[in-house]
Amino acid sequence: ADWIFRVSSAFRQGRVSTDDLDHLKAEVPEMANEIDGWISGDPEFDMQVLRLQQWVRKHKGKIPPQSYEPGASEQDQEKHALAVWIRDFLLEWRRGVRDMGDMMWLLLEVPELSACITRWLAKASFLSPFARKVAELQQWVKDHEGKLPRKRLGDRRESHLNKWIDARRSFWLKGSVKMEDMMLLLHEVPQLSTRMHRWFSAGSLALATP
Repeated sequence: ADWIFRVSSAFRQGRVSTDDLDHLKAEVPEMANEIDGWISGDPEFDMQVLRLQQWVRKHKGKIPPQSYEPGASEQDQEKHALAVWIRDFLLEWRRGVRDMGDMMWLLLEVPELSACITRWLAKASFLSPFARKVAELQQWVKDHEGKLPRKRLGDRRESHLNKWIDARRSFWLKGSVKMEDMMLLLHEVPQLSTRMHRWFSAGSLALATP
């Protein structure tokens, strides 16, 4: 797997030709689909990585801050656009839209991101089943104009998400859920804030009851 990644990286850097890849496909036909993906590529993704790389070098290794409010200047707008792109890339990767190859390529080209991404991954547990379910809920709420899922006959996905939310409440009251997970849920789905406030209040009352 490491060798495959090195070959794909060398191709993206222009050190391996398409003729070389055609030869590799002939020798290892099981890799044909993967190699075709390298060739078709994602020019927009590569261009964004290049823009980020150039910005970071220009600013002496600094990363565009996520909590940045853009000003009117072209430089401010560029900084904001890159910060948004980093955030969106991480969300896409968490949802499976981007694969590990894209993540490794980004870190290879912009190694200054490694410390930040490590902190983000550790803080939000991006790879956990809980985080994937949060991402699914976040997307559902976004697709339904900010409304939370409810129990509905005939809509299994909405009912499933509603049941999952109710289960978080039960786990919270039992003290069997991590605070970091609840913080992630609230951060990604702020529409839950009122409901979660009730959970916390109920939990506090339960703890205070002898």
